[in-house]
Parts: sequence; C-alpha cells; structure tokens
Amino acid sequence: MKGGVYGLPEQQIFPVLFYRKDILDELRLEPPKTWDDVYYIIAVLKKKNLDFYLPVSSNNVIDISAYAMLLYQNNGEFYTDGGKRSAFDSEIAIDVFRRWTQFYTNYKLPLQADFINRFRTGEIPVGIAPYTTYNTLVVSAPEIKGLWDFTVVPGTIQNDGTLRHDVASTTTAVIILKNAKDKEAAWKFIKWWTDKETQVRFGREMEALMGEAARYPTANIEALEELPWPLNDYRNLAEQWKWVRGYPQVPGGYFTGRHLENAFRKVVNNGENYREALLDHVIYINDEIRVKRQEFNLPY
Repeated sequence: MKGGVYGLPEQQIFPVLFYRKDILDELRLEPPKTWDDVYYIIAVLKKKNLDFYLPVSSNNVIDISAYAMLLYQNNGEFYTDGGKRSAFDSEIAIDVFRRWTQFYTNYKLPLQADFINRFRTGEIPVGIAPYTTYNTLVVSAPEIKGLWDFTVVPGTIQNDGTLRHDVASTTTAVIILKNAKDKEAAWKFIKWWTDKETQVRFGREMEALMGEAARYPTANIEALEELPWPLNDYRNLAEQWKWVRGYPQVPGGYFTGRHLENAFRKVVNNGENYREALLDHVIYINDEIRVKRQEFNLPY
C-alpha cells in the first residue's frame, strides 16, 4: 500500500498514571481524572514540597509523549495533507504546545527526575510513566507494596461531556528484509512468533525465570489477557489500551521529534515565545519532509 514498509507488532508500551494511595489519602486527594484536576493537585503537592511527574527527558532527549497525549486528546494530529506537511502550525497544536511548556515554566515541574526512586520515597506521589514502570516498582520497592496503584491518564473533557484518555505508544515490530533469501520461511516465523500462544508462553517463561521485573509488554492483546497480571491491574491496563494511538511515520519524520525538542528548549530554557518557537521549527520539519518525498519520488 503506497509502497510503505510494514511489520507485525511485537511489543507495545504506553503511559499510565501511577499514584501513592497512602499519600493521596493523607492529603485528601483523588487520582486526577482530568487535566484541571492535575493543575489542582500540582498546587496542593507544591505546598507540601512534593511534585507531580510528567515525562520530559529520557537520556538527555526530550520525551514528547506528554505532548502527543495532549495533542490526541484535543483532536490534533502530527501531520496533515496526507503526511506532506507538519500539522504543528494548527491552532490546536500551538495551544497544546503552550500548555505542555507551561507545566515546566509556570508550574515548575521537574525537567529531570528519577521517578521510580522519588515515587518510592514519596517525593513524587503522582506521575505519568510507561506501564512497564510497574515491573520495576514491584521488584525494587517492596516496602510500599499495597500503598500504590495505577490507572488511566488524565483525560480531556469533550463538548458532549465525555472524557478522552488518548496516549501515544512506543511499538517494536518484526519485519522481513527485502533481500531475505527465504521470505516464505521468514513469514511463517514471524506469524508464529507474534501468535497469541507463542507470546503467552514466552511471557510466562520469562517471568518464571526472572520474576515480575521481566513481565513481557506484548503487543498481542489476547496474549496480554493470559499473562499473570492481577485482575484489577489488568483491568486498568486494558482500559488504557482502548485509548492507545501510535506515532505516525512519514518520510523525513525524524525531524519532527528533533525540532519539537528544539522548540521546547527555546521556550523552557530561553524564555522565548511559545508560538514563534514552534512555528519557526515547523519550517524545518516541512523542508525535510519535502526533501525526503522528492528523494523517494513521492508527490509533494
């Protein structure tokens, strides 16, 4: 289809909201259901010298998952015109960018933090993080067993009163290389590998050998149902999975994250205007998309 490259999904990881039940009970707070609730909780936490965690930095690279979350919940998109141009110059994308950067300029959320350790100590009792954080907490923080939980991320209220809890996922996939000598055998293998029974068996054996820290983030929804998740945790995970969307991929799309990061740093570190910073970098994104579409003989 359109000369694209496709793969069968193998692993899929997406954000959920983690919270310390004991600390929220002490502060008479509930896990935030909307972003308005988040603003309120941040204010309460700050008064107690505590923090809210919103992912922003991973290995010195800006994590754009929070931006994608807000963008999707507000019916925004990464690209427009069939992937020929960035959609970051839309009013929705610009307003979401303003809100995203304000978490770090106006609300002073930490730009870098070891969420797992600070969640364990209670310094950051609420935060959004990949659901695989669960694996680490179960093993590395036994002292808070039963004192924490996770649920769907805060949602955005729609015109009809419903809530959207969209999140973007990181997915790995299995592919067949163009020059593979035996494509038929490769196809049989990847069908077997991504099959429900194989994924369940692999996940269970990994956990049997290495414990809960090795709980497998399979992309096979049917396989996930049969992995050894506690019932309530599985229900929370399944509820969030209903709202999962992927990051769209287009020729030259690697410039999108790079220049969204550059615009973010200009606003947060240098105090530049959010609209001008984002629109300046949309130009670079569009230029690269056009160059790559020309290279691959695609209409531009």
